[in-house]
Amino acid sequence: PPAYPHGVGWDYVSDETRPVLLCASHFDENGLLRTKGRMLTSHLPSPCPSLFWAAGFWFGRSDVLREVPYVPLPDIFFGEEQVMTLLLFRHGWDFYCPTKSVVSHLWKREHRPFFSSDQGAAPPAMCSRQASLGAVRAILAGRDDDRPDAPCERPAQAYWDMIRVDPQTQRISDWALQGGMESEEAFVLTRAAEEKLSRLMSIFTQRGIIAPVDRPS
Repeated sequence: PPAYPHGVGWDYVSDETRPVLLCASHFDENGLLRTKGRMLTSHLPSPCPSLFWAAGFWFGRSDVLREVPYVPLPDIFFGEEQVMTLLLFRHGWDFYCPTKSVVSHLWKREHRPFFSSDQGAAPPAMCSRQASLGAVRAILAGRDDDRPDAPCERPAQAYWDMIRVDPQTQRISDWALQGGMESEEAFVLTRAAEEKLSRLMSIFTQRGIIAPVDRPS
């Protein structure tokens, strides 16, 4: 879903309804592919295929809960969505972007606690986090493809081939950066414009003109 505009509170209700498509962004310091939402220029006539899955707004048949239950991954934030994306794909589930936005996402967390700030550098949490990251990397590499209790319709490599991303070299194709869209013209802001805006926001934050956006770590 679209993010809340900068500077508004949790009780803000947006009137923006253009859909947001999940697109590849970059590989982080843990070697995980990160995604971001990019707003499309107009409503869609019907749901369009999506390359990625996210927990912020998703729904489907209840069968999915039986076929692809959540993998326990204590003490990490980034990694869950990548794992679920791959496992859902391997079990034959496909993803779609809604025709319009009906909810928004508030990145700021000043009004609520967050697990990483509460537990952060505590040794038990650090050990648990490293174990969870190891499990994430194993699943994303397809090293559990032969589990007898989890038969899959598609191998892990088929997903990476579909989104045109090489996790070994961390090469991300334009196809993935555009979320499967053929052209940058599908988006309100091109990638170049997004990068310029990001640099400008960074300068404003460094100079104290605006407060930083508190994103999960």
